[in-house]
Amino acid sequence: RTQGSLRNDDNDEENETFTGGIGLLQNGLADFLLGDVSLSWERRKAVEFSFFTLADSGAFATHAPRRLNEAFAIIRPFKRDVWPYLILTVIFSGPIFYAIIAIPYKWHLPCQRRGEVRRLTQRQQQQRDVERADELFFHMTYIKEITGDNEMTRRLLRQQQQQQQQ
Repeated sequence: RTQGSLRNDDNDEENETFTGGIGLLQNGLADFLLGDVSLSWERRKAVEFSFFTLADSGAFATHAPRRLNEAFAIIRPFKRDVWPYLILTVIFSGPIFYAIIAIPYKWHLPCQRRGEVRRLTQRQQQQRDVERADELFFHMTYIKEITGDNEMTRRLLRQQQQQQQQ
């Protein structure tokens, strides 16, 4: 049985159609053909061939794909049911990552002395934090970037610089 040869018109002229399995692929009557099919230029124009695994092994051929609209190329990789989850992930990941990074600093600085019974005012706590200049010096720039409370950070940095100058 032949896998496909060019069909001739009544006038013995080739009309770019094939017989056999390649003809079925070309006409859309088959989705794929698995078998020993030799490659030729005419066959390559009609159907799309898979890559060779061995020189004499079977090739996998499907009908030639139609042109896709390039305007929607960015949304083509995912199905419709994936997009809502992707959008929700992008929306929620920013605040979640911010919280993961910022919470240890916001929680740890006021509570560095857990055994302390009496409550300190905010100014006393800031003064105590500045006194530990070696420990906080590297963290203040990072805290300034991730928190919106820049006034407190500026005050602490000023006090820290004054203390280092003395």
